[in-house]
Parts: sequence; structure tokens; C-alpha cells
Amino acid sequence: MGEHCSDHTLPAVTTVYAKAIFAVEDTQLPLEALYNHRDYIDLLSAQEFGMEALFPARTLQCVAIATRPDALDEMEDLITGRRTQSKVIASAQAKGECISVSIKGCEYSVPNEEDAENFCRALQEVPNAARLAVLAAWCTGYRVVLYGTEELL
Repeated sequence: MGEHCSDHTLPAVTTVYAKAIFAVEDTQLPLEALYNHRDYIDLLSAQEFGMEALFPARTLQCVAIATRPDALDEMEDLITGRRTQSKVIASAQAKGECISVSIKGCEYSVPNEEDAENFCRALQEVPNAARLAVLAAWCTGYRVVLYGTEELL
């Protein structure tokens, strides 16, 4: 865990924060600005994990991961030119051989598979927002708090 997605050196934190970023037309990711952001941890491509169409109303572009919750808004602004009001939607963390996620008072568990294909297959068993939180926890190795709008639920 933790080496699955990013080679970015993670700061000394115990919890990281994630936010779903939805595509806007002609969006080009300002990768250099994002990578240089002081709170940047990772950017998970929705396309890479086959998750662009998880939400019927809009196309998911990526999941931004940062060391502070307010940095997520800054990163969203860099990507889309706007900031979406969001709240805590889910939290996930590794517990032994599973990654547990809490969403809307319900608990789910996904096997902490080393193989990406098997892991993504296991993600199919949890609600969409939970998938994003679990994926972020799997990629970083940290406890993740996912921010988003009601649309994620």
C-alpha cells in the first residue's frame, strides 16, 4: 500500500484529504502548478481507473489528494477555474487486510489487494463515493477523508 499510484514523497501526516474533480470542457490539467502546490500529494486519474462515468450527471476527471482540506479547493480552482462547496462525504483507512470506509453511517470493507486489477474489481462492490475514498487510501497508504457534494452520494 502507498506505492500503488504515486512516487511523490509524502509528508509526515496521518490523514490526507481528497476531493472528486469533475471535468469542464477543454480542461487541461496544470500539472506543474499542481505538482508544485505545497500541499499536493497525488492526483488520481479517473480514466486510469475506469471511473469517469461513475456519476451520471457529470464526467469525473480526477481525485485530488492534499495534506489540508482547504488545499483541495485551491487545487480544484487550478484545474477547473472554480471552487465547489463541499463537505465530508466519506472516510477510509486500511485495517489489516482490508480497507474500511464509512459513508452516510454505513461501513463497507474492500480487500486490500496488491494487484491493481483485483483491487479495482473489488471496488465494484461499494457505493461510488466509497470507491473514491478507498482508492485514495489504497494509493497513498493513509487514512483519507473524502470531500464532495451530495452528487457523490
